[in-house]
Parts: sequence; structure tokens; C-alpha cells
Amino acid sequence: MRPERRRELVRHLEWTYRVSERRGCAVLRFNRSSHRYRAIRNDQAVPRERIRELAAARVRYGYFRIYILLRREGWKINHKRVYRLYRQEGLSMRLRRPRRHVMAAHRAARPAAGAINENWSMDFVSDALFDGRRIRALTVVDDYSRESLAIEIGQSITGEQVVMVMNRLSAVRGAPKRIRVDNGPEFVSRALDQWAYLHQLTLHRAVVLRATPPVGGVKSPLRQPSPPRCRSSLGDQEPCAPVQLGRAGKKECRNRRSRFGSGADSDSTDR
Repeated sequence: MRPERRRELVRHLEWTYRVSERRGCAVLRFNRSSHRYRAIRNDQAVPRERIRELAAARVRYGYFRIYILLRREGWKINHKRVYRLYRQEGLSMRLRRPRRHVMAAHRAARPAAGAINENWSMDFVSDALFDGRRIRALTVVDDYSRESLAIEIGQSITGEQVVMVMNRLSAVRGAPKRIRVDNGPEFVSRALDQWAYLHQLTLHRAVVLRATPPVGGVKSPLRQPSPPRCRSSLGDQEPCAPVQLGRAGKKECRNRRSRFGSGADSDSTDR
């Protein structure tokens, strides 16, 4: 039992049973000098405030990731003190509210882009092939010119692949001052965080709410779902015409898949 808890129990005995301090300490086998001891260390108000700011800006960072950020800023503090202050502030990730309530989190104001190559935005869009396989596309947009800088497509895109795309863009255009991202697993990875630190830029993270524009602040055509294309059962032939989105498009894709699976000939697919 920690000394703070023992002190509380001694005071409880004194007020509840009207016993002396000596008797209460004897019952709990707690030394009277330890009971009267008062800590002389400061309350660490400055590092506490900085830890709260970092935890609010990076909601999926644990205490050790915050410790690394503090060391980068020049703080002379070890990971044990960061862990103690982190827990005392109630910032443990297991004690936070469930993810279903992340919509209610405060959304920080976004700084406006004033020039080209100042602010970039990254986000993922997804789609499905005719056979149900999911594909993802990493889109990078310049917030000022609304220019599409890169579209990386794959079935699974990791944080290392995001860094490769950023290195390719930085070699051609140079690194921006800020990049706006959400709190997806690819954007909170250590690889991207290390890359941002080496290039001395800021990853502006924000909680993306439902029914709102994407991270860039302006609805981008890259967020619009692309019209699905259904391929015939003959393999590597040219794709069929784009199917209209909505219920009719989904029904058309299901009909084509059912015909492919039932072994229908290619003539039936052209109807």
C-alpha cells in the first residue's frame, strides 16, 4: 500500500473513531514520521502542461511516444517521470473514452494555406473491385493550389510506403511546412513521425468527424468514389463501360459477378 493511501486511512480512523494519531498509525503499522512527512519537490507544472498539450494533439500516442517528443524538444526528463505524470493526469489510453465517442472531440482550427507548397493534405480513399477485393489510394493535395501531387494505389498501404511517397515528392518539389492528416494508423506510425522530424515539418492532426469535409477543409474531387469497372470473364480483356453509381450500379456489378460465377459465356456479359 502506498504511503499516500496509508495517510488517508489514518485520517479516516481519526475522524471516524475519534482515536489519536498514535493509535491510528499503530493499527495500520504506519510510522508516524512517514505520516507527517510532506514532500518538498515541486509539482512539475510545466512538464505536466506540455504532456497534456502533446496528448491532446496526438490522441493515439502513448507515454513513450510523448517521451520521445519531449526529448526532441530538449527536455531533460526520463521516461519514468513522463510515465508518472502521464498517469497522474489521467492520460492513459486505456482510461480514455471509447472510439465511438471520438466524434464529440474538439476539432482544432486549421491554419489557412497562404502559398504553394506550404500546406499539404493526405488522406485515403477506398474502393472495391468486381470480385469484392478492396483497394486503397493514398491521395496528396496541395491546399493552396488544390493540385493533386500523388495518388498511390495498393491493397495495403503501410506507414513505410507513405514515407516512400513523401520522399519522392520532396525530391521533386521540396518538403512543405505542414502536412494535414487524420489519426489513421498509417499517419501515426513511427516511420512517418521520424520522417517529419528529420525534415523539420509539422504533422497537423485533427479528428475527422462524420458528414464533414475531408482533412483539407475543402471537398476535394479525390474524395469522390470512382465509378467501378467490371471486367469480363475472359481475363485480361478491356474493361466494360463504367457502371453508374448507386443502387443500380451495385446491382449491375452483382449481376455480372453472378453470371461470371455461373460460367456464362462472354456473349451474355455484353448484354
